[in-house]
Amino acid sequence: MILLVNTILLVTVVAITYRDASDSPIKIHFLIALMAKLISGILLGVVYFYYYGSGDTLVYHEAANYLTQSGGGTFLDLVSLIGKPDDAVLGLFPILREPRSAFFIKIISVFYLLTSGSYWLTSIYFSLLSFLGSWFLANTIIRFDQAAKIPAIISFLYFPTFVFWSSGILKESIAWCCLSVIMAFFIIYIQTRKSSFWQLLLGVVLLYVLWSIKYHYVAVLALCFFPVLLYRTFLPNSRRSGNYYLLFLGVIIVLIALMLSHPNFQPGRIMIVIQENHEFMKQMSGPGKSIQFVEIESPLLKFIANLPISLFGGLFMPLPWQGVNIFAIATGILNFIILLFFIGKLSPIFKKRITRTPPWKLSMAFYIVILAILIAYATPNFGTLERYKISYIGFFTFWIFYDNPYVIRIFRHKQQ
Repeated sequence: MILLVNTILLVTVVAITYRDASDSPIKIHFLIALMAKLISGILLGVVYFYYYGSGDTLVYHEAANYLTQSGGGTFLDLVSLIGKPDDAVLGLFPILREPRSAFFIKIISVFYLLTSGSYWLTSIYFSLLSFLGSWFLANTIIRFDQAAKIPAIISFLYFPTFVFWSSGILKESIAWCCLSVIMAFFIIYIQTRKSSFWQLLLGVVLLYVLWSIKYHYVAVLALCFFPVLLYRTFLPNSRRSGNYYLLFLGVIIVLIALMLSHPNFQPGRIMIVIQENHEFMKQMSGPGKSIQFVEIESPLLKFIANLPISLFGGLFMPLPWQGVNIFAIATGILNFIILLFFIGKLSPIFKKRITRTPPWKLSMAFYIVILAILIAYATPNFGTLERYKISYIGFFTFWIFYDNPYVIRIFRHKQQ
């Protein structure tokens, strides 16, 4: 009965979305990309259950099952339990370490109530949500730029590591769903200077969910996109360089807001948190399984001195020769392909004026660079890094493939 109810619900959601996609220029990819996403979520569970035997997704599964059963198995009991502070839930599962993991467990528990604790059905729900975010973002980008069609399709619907690590029962699936929709709303507003009440309401809800499970995503998002949002709202038609003070004001507002909103963003705390994560991940990594940094005694000087390594590592590592198993080697091959297309992208890039680039693409570039540096330095372990790249790698591959002469040649040759 549970399987039948959930199958009907899932098919209904897919059918409605497919019907609404009738005017999409990439409609032909809907079912293919959806199946790739759902299969990836299932494969992720298979890999962790039967190959690794441990991992975050299994911890989340056990914790959510326990939370659901502790709630009495009814919706009202579960609502009461979910309403408890994250710290109280975290006390039941010390292995989770962070309150944001407790918040994520609550999300899983809602779906476990619906699916009677089925890992696989919940995995399909999470993968579907992630896919719908990707689909909405890709269509939004293509709506305002037809030349972005192929890069958007490759980056957000088919790129293997991106599709795999943004599927299944992982925080990255829900985080990407939130992030992609927020980005789509941002692009719509920047391009049209219009936003509906429902877009604003949903945007606020998604920002809250994203903040609760990946607050650093929101921090970098705000830092890179809010100043442009402020500028486009109050000086939409201005091109005078003297008016760029509004962008600077936006950065200051964001920095103050971040310092007030989370203790980890305090000036004296942020470097400590980054360094603690860095050292923890180094200790958890075996030989040859992490980015190698130049060692300097001062944490701040070490971070600054390793900025180039962090950026390169965050964008392109691990490479094929750094892989220690079949999964790492396959990931390395994909990263090497990205590196080759990146080199191809560089050849014509300096011939173009940067002022012609739409504001949202410039904001995206800053977002990619900042997150790549921070995540690579804080989590140098190759396996964890590849998973955490989900926050920016789709945008990075989109930027690489967009207006890339080699991509254009490949698809022009195929069309002939």
